[in-house]
Amino acid sequence: MQAARLHAAGDLRVDEEPMPAADAGMSLVRVTAVGICGSDLHWWDEGAIGDAVLAHPLVLGHEGAGVIAEGPRRGERVAIDPAITCGTCRACRDGYPNLCYRIRFAGHGETDGMMREFMTWPTELLHPLPDGVSDADGAVLEPLGVALHSLDLGHLPFGGTASVVGCGPIGLLLISVLKAAGASSVLAVEPLAHRREAAARYGADAAVSPGSPDVRELVGAGVDVAFEAAGNDDGVRLAIESVRPGGRLVLAGIPGDDMIRFPASVARRKGLTIAMVRRMNQVYPRAISLAARGVVDLASLVSRRAGLGSAPEAFGEAARRTGLKVIIEPLRPAVKVGLVRAVRLAAVADLCCVLAFVIIGRASHAKGESLGGIASTAWPFLAGLLSGWLATRAWRRPLGLVPAGVGAWLGAAGLGMAVRVAAGQGTAVAFVLVALAFLGLFLLGWRAAFTRLAPRLGPRLRRSPR
Repeated sequence: MQAARLHAAGDLRVDEEPMPAADAGMSLVRVTAVGICGSDLHWWDEGAIGDAVLAHPLVLGHEGAGVIAEGPRRGERVAIDPAITCGTCRACRDGYPNLCYRIRFAGHGETDGMMREFMTWPTELLHPLPDGVSDADGAVLEPLGVALHSLDLGHLPFGGTASVVGCGPIGLLLISVLKAAGASSVLAVEPLAHRREAAARYGADAAVSPGSPDVRELVGAGVDVAFEAAGNDDGVRLAIESVRPGGRLVLAGIPGDDMIRFPASVARRKGLTIAMVRRMNQVYPRAISLAARGVVDLASLVSRRAGLGSAPEAFGEAARRTGLKVIIEPLRPAVKVGLVRAVRLAAVADLCCVLAFVIIGRASHAKGESLGGIASTAWPFLAGLLSGWLATRAWRRPLGLVPAGVGAWLGAAGLGMAVRVAAGQGTAVAFVLVALAFLGLFLLGWRAAFTRLAPRLGPRLRRSPR
């Protein structure tokens, strides 16, 4: 099987590893979807998160869904709760297993996470997914759980008001559950325009940038509860400024330097109650129920899906924050990686064809052949090169079938060129190059077709456990 393992900051490698074996009380799970979380990005960018430092190569990922591959529940689709608690310490006995003294958490410390094709995990932590909840939705249930736990800590009065500072995936889900919980007004504060637009879609009554002069006017005397999900001091300061005297401040963001700084005088004068969010606390059943009933839109949160082989590039994209949630689908790589190489090879082959025809053209022109004749023979290869470029441009775009259509048209038109060469109006070398160019177009067409069809054929392409 393959796994994406972090060896150092920025050094994420996808390699073959032995298939794990499930012990008693454990199940072998074929992982189908894993979300890239902000905490994963801390590991990837810094080789650490908070006071935890990367001590050995670690498989990242704690937002996951999969299919049980062995045992009496074989074939069951499940959401994977990432937290393994002891159940006996003071925190667990008091009803706070998320604060367990001996917790083991997927993709953290010594415990490998979910960015691999197969993993073993405690059977009791595998929650069945309803048919209406997709695998990608199942992965997003974990950040939804964090949003629900944050809501619980906020004690929002029914019909109360709230602010959410930072509209990444958790902030957006917070907005959604706040509205579902009866909030009369939710103010979203976010510097990125596309995330402000998403905040409005998820139910925010107003979405503004941090420097907007409208913030003070919109909060008035202050909101009942302020939620910070930005992970920086500016976000904490804005959240404190937005909440009313006697209100509550819930801090869900994780700062990069493990320090939170804010003006103590403002928080003290307001008499704020401050709550810190530590992951989630036994909320998976509620999160699944919300998703199954359509109360929260999880699908719209996913802005990109990538195969396991493209995990390093996907982390780079997630770090740039150009989208919302990036999902890794370990079932994709066997198809995707091969096709990536095929189209790149096709583009290189077409380039070689063009260069060869430049050389042949110059020699033919020296022997008296017209430039028009040379051009009529060479144009399919130039077109093939253009199609290769289009394939690269359309690689992760929804219009992947456009270059396929162009390729098919060029292939049909180019058939006339092949006939021309076969009839003796060109050299044997030219005929071989025509064939290579058509091969490039053929590979391009298949690549674009798989771009559209692979997600639908995913279940048929899944490999059985070895």
